[in-house]
Amino acid sequence: MSRGYEEFLSLPGAQAVRFSLHDMRGVADFSLQMSGTELITDMVKSDADQRRVHRRIAFVAQDPGVFSSIMFYVAMLNDSAYLSAHLLASIEEALDWLGLDRSIAALLKDDED
Repeated sequence: MSRGYEEFLSLPGAQAVRFSLHDMRGVADFSLQMSGTELITDMVKSDADQRRVHRRIAFVAQDPGVFSSIMFYVAMLNDSAYLSAHLLASIEEALDWLGLDRSIAALLKDDED
């Protein structure tokens, strides 16, 4: 995850991103170890603190095990003045929470179709 975040930061325009949606509906087995969770949380929080721009991060998960694994990470992200993170059960709920138009959902692949 930390490598993926570093790669994201290297992309043109990454500094302008204020909303992110992480679709984990297709994930059936996901676990974060405490040290890994703290590492990636510190990276994301440090980046937000440096930019001083508020960012909203939505996670979508439906598997109960995945849902519970992500809850701790979401709580840690919310311990930042510049981050708001939330865990939701559908893309539509996530878009609503992010304050984005639901028509964006048509651009996303839905594994349930």
